[in-house]
Amino acid sequence: MTTERGGTWVVSSTVGETIRAFLPSPLPPSPPLDLGASDYDLLDRANRAIGRLDGSLAVLPGTSLFVYMYVRKEALLSSQIEGTQSSMSDLLLHEVSGAPGVPMNGVLEVSNYVAAMQHGLDRMRGGFPLSLRLIREIHEVLLRDGRGSTQSPGEFRVSQNWIGGSRPGNATYVPPPSDRLMACLDPFEKFLHDQPQRTPLLIKAALAHAQFESIHPFLDGNGRLGRLLITLLLCTDFGPKLTGARFSKQAVDTARRLLAMFEADRSLRAVTPTRAHGLFGSRPVDRPGHVARTHRQAARPAVHLRPLRRHPLRRSGAAGGMTGGDENPGRLQPTRKLGGTRSMA
Repeated sequence: MTTERGGTWVVSSTVGETIRAFLPSPLPPSPPLDLGASDYDLLDRANRAIGRLDGSLAVLPGTSLFVYMYVRKEALLSSQIEGTQSSMSDLLLHEVSGAPGVPMNGVLEVSNYVAAMQHGLDRMRGGFPLSLRLIREIHEVLLRDGRGSTQSPGEFRVSQNWIGGSRPGNATYVPPPSDRLMACLDPFEKFLHDQPQRTPLLIKAALAHAQFESIHPFLDGNGRLGRLLITLLLCTDFGPKLTGARFSKQAVDTARRLLAMFEADRSLRAVTPTRAHGLFGSRPVDRPGHVARTHRQAARPAVHLRPLRRHPLRRSGAAGGMTGGDENPGRLQPTRKLGGTRSMA
């Protein structure tokens, strides 16, 4: 057994070979984190940024649309870390109409992430604490379909897992053995509830995420659930507006309008650089400060031409010795003021 500040390496045996597994030390760290002036400066900046976001919700006409799209964007980015190649339009098309042609494996994974986050927010909104039980419930929703659905969704592992390599013996990292799993998870749950002492929220979220990934309590889905944990922890303190917002009909209607825009973009014929220049050059602006809203509007003439007003043209031999009119039919000559009257130059 080898002890380090972050935890202890223990020798274990699995599938006929000896391995070294890591047992992370309970949180909060002991001795405490040694934060310097630059660390506190970053922490203050991050807290101010979250405070601005939290305050901006008070002036939004409806937080439901913000939450609706935020949850899906978070799900999309988190799943892309795992290699999923779905896009936001794929997810919205799947949710609203189950449109054909959408890559189902990837979009199911993202859709499950959305459902898992919503399940956690709903439970916390109802007063249920962020706990091991809730983490298992969220995991069950997260892995209910698609990749990982056969890896015991909602259950802590009872066998050894590992990261990197083809087996525990040549792995890059081996988490705690399954028979020591609860010895790591029990103090982890207490830390989530600010026991034995309270930890600043952002530091708490970072430590909890690192600890969860070190423990790796599930056979699959640990990365996605660990990132979800950060969001849920932030919502425990900053979340009255976020967790209390319902996904209203307004959000759904807006999503349908977004889908209509996606479909319109897909149906447009290919636009070459020359055509694009013509489209946007013909009507880039309807009026000062107002950009044309659609391709079709952009393609309309920028102005409605009116018949040119006829201007008197001076004839040959007129005063000033200039010629016009007859020799240059249809060409207007410049004007200038002479003695308070306008005359053709």
